[in-house]
Amino acid sequence: MKILLTGSIAEGKFVKGLSDIDVMVVVRDVDVVKDRFAIHRVKDVDVEITIVSEKELKEAIRSGNQFYIRALKKVLQYLMQIKRRKFVINTSHKL
Repeated sequence: MKILLTGSIAEGKFVKGLSDIDVMVVVRDVDVVKDRFAIHRVKDVDVEITIVSEKELKEAIRSGNQFYIRALKKVLQYLMQIKRRKFVINTSHKL
């Protein structure tokens, strides 16, 4: 199972009181999952959860499904930002 934060929080544009938290859960087999789409309120923030199988995700990307493509792009952009920050932090300590 993989849990990915997507949407505004992955873009670094989360605004408390306006934004929700988008979570994509990628599982091997969705047949064991009862609810694949859900919204839960945690304190004062809506958490939107989407559960998708690895196979469905691959097929959605192949077919050009923009919902999943945009979500994964945001995750990748966020990971690249973290990687750059770690590099900057690590190299600044060596100076």
